[in-house]
Amino acid sequence: MKTEVSVVLSSSLIICSFDAEEESVEAKICRLPSIGFRGPCTSDKNCAKVCRREGFDSGDCEGYTMGCLCNKHC
Repeated sequence: MKTEVSVVLSSSLIICSFDAEEESVEAKICRLPSIGFRGPCTSDKNCAKVCRREGFDSGDCEGYTMGCLCNKHC
């Protein structure tokens, strides 16, 4: 009886850990244009600094439009 309970609990923990791992993989990143960045974006470092001041996690320059896009988990 004691062994059966241990096996069931161990199995449940393994299933829960796989389920939690799966959720973190599915996290999506939202990309929005910076409101405060001015001029063409030529430095990812400067873009990221402005984005962090705006409350985002990071930011980088988008090549085609030369705009600064801010990133956050959504």
